[in-house]
Amino acid sequence: MDKIIKYVRVIDRWVIGVVLELIYPLITFTAAALVCYLMYLTTFIKK
Repeated sequence: MDKIIKYVRVIDRWVIGVVLELIYPLITFTAAALVCYLMYLTTFIKK
């Protein structure tokens, strides 16, 4: 039983790690895209 719990914990950590690795770049990319879009809009409005 202890071995099963140990394996589940390892798998859980691994899954969380993979999810973070996949989601983190997505979040940073969308944040950067939003900032660029806002800057683009503000420069257009000023002209």
